[in-house]
Amino acid sequence: MTDLPVIRRIPGTPEALPTDLSDTEATELLIQQVYAIVDRHRKRAKKELRDAKYEVGEMVAENELYTRHQVGAQRIVKRVADALEVTPSEVYTCIRYYARCQVAGGQEAYMTSIGADLSWSAIKKYLPLDPGSLPAPKAKRKPGANRPSACRYAKLRVGEVWRQEDQEKLLDLLAMSPAT
Repeated sequence: MTDLPVIRRIPGTPEALPTDLSDTEATELLIQQVYAIVDRHRKRAKKELRDAKYEVGEMVAENELYTRHQVGAQRIVKRVADALEVTPSEVYTCIRYYARCQVAGGQEAYMTSIGADLSWSAIKKYLPLDPGSLPAPKAKRKPGANRPSACRYAKLRVGEVWRQEDQEKLLDLLAMSPAT
């Protein structure tokens, strides 16, 4: 095959568009190249955010002003959170992320163990609260029927085998007694 004449080069890519491509083919090629660029930058951005969260967790956890479960630690976390314009919960999540990475042998080892290319939102799901710092249990729900919750629960079970536990849960949400 002979080299085709070049229409133009796309910035950042060595490839050039040959003249014999139809408009549809040229558009598809352009879309693929644009997607590759966006995907490359998206992966880099996810890594940068993970690295930033790790470093924030490290800075707070290793700082002498922060001592876990000590008087004043909450105050320091709140001040850092206010300065970053995030919630204190987000700062604590950064600290947990740093701590989990240390236990796993570093950030790279931890990321390899849970999945190397996860977003920050996905990583947070792997960081459950420590048993000693669990929040107080929520108050029991108000008595009476909770139709929206019952509908959501039933909707989630569509296509599944309806079990006795499902029936009991639905009856409880609807504040009904079982038929005897």
